[in-house]
Amino acid sequence: MASERRRSRAGKEEDFATMSEAAFMKALREFQKEPDNKRCADCKERGPQYLCLNFNTFVCTTCSGVHREFNFRVKGISMSTFTGPEVEAIVKHGGNAKARALFLAR
Repeated sequence: MASERRRSRAGKEEDFATMSEAAFMKALREFQKEPDNKRCADCKERGPQYLCLNFNTFVCTTCSGVHREFNFRVKGISMSTFTGPEVEAIVKHGGNAKARALFLAR
C-alpha cells in the first residue's frame, strides 16, 4: 500500500508514515499558522491551543471543555503526542476552513 504524501509550504513532499514525533509537531504548528486556524473554530477567540479530533478543528480552552462534555476527543497541541494517522487526517482533511465549509454550508 502506498503511503500518503503531501507537499509542505516549502514544496517538499512529506511522508506521514515515516515522520518523527518532532516532525508531527512541526507539521501541526505549520498548519496552525494558516489564517483560518489562528482562531477558534467555534467562538473565534485568537490562539486556539487544542484540537478536536472528531472534527479536525482548532479550538480554544473554553470550547475544548464543551467538546469534552459531549465526549469528543480533544488534545492539547503542546502537551499531547500525536500519531501519524492523526496528523495526516488533520493536515490533509482538517482545519477550520474545511470544517466550516462542510458543516456550515448553504
